[in-house]
Amino acid sequence: MDNYEKINLAEISRIGLLGRVRKELIKENLIKNIVLTDNEKEVAKNNWLKSNCINSSDQLDQWKRENLKIDDDLEFIISREFKWCKWCIDNFKEEIKDYFQEKKSFLDKYIYSIIRVKSEGLSKELFLRIKDKESDFYSIAKEFSEGIEKKTGGLVGPTNLNNPHPIISNILKESRTNQIWAPKKINDWWVIIRLEEKIPSILNEELKIKLSKELGEKYLKNELKFLRKD
Repeated sequence: MDNYEKINLAEISRIGLLGRVRKELIKENLIKNIVLTDNEKEVAKNNWLKSNCINSSDQLDQWKRENLKIDDDLEFIISREFKWCKWCIDNFKEEIKDYFQEKKSFLDKYIYSIIRVKSEGLSKELFLRIKDKESDFYSIAKEFSEGIEKKTGGLVGPTNLNNPHPIISNILKESRTNQIWAPKKINDWWVIIRLEEKIPSILNEELKIKLSKELGEKYLKNELKFLRKD
């Protein structure tokens, strides 16, 4: 084990971890003066256990054996992430609302129905049958759709706009609830889409933390750029 632990800066650079080490050192400098209350320490510990899927003392002991030299390091690791979260929330609190609005279309969730077929003629026929209410979307998707959505009667979601094909994302962004779109050609498929429901994102405390940490990561990347120039 000792041979593996004697790693110098050149070796860290060679295996591609120098940027990560520098980033963590910048973070360490930013949070060095933050002091946690006893209550915050308890919250930090519970959050850390949950995020690492540790549900028992045996699991915690195993994690310690695999990751720590001494037990005292655990408190440092747990409190460090909580301090970073506090730093981000405090330093970007004035930017959060604007950043939320900037990202909102990709934070909102969408439930939609989709039918995919290879034949343009069939897609047009199916579209008219649904539009004229000769058949319902679910039954048509179950019988004719050639994608994996066949199993769910065409239903997809809730999902955000990062996941579907960009053309589908644009369609959903412009859709009204229950609006059905005429067949669109996407790669090798003819696709019929209907928006079932849009679930707007809400800037709650959980999302504020997530977005604050995203802004924190952007800040660290910018700091790294300056280091590389020096």
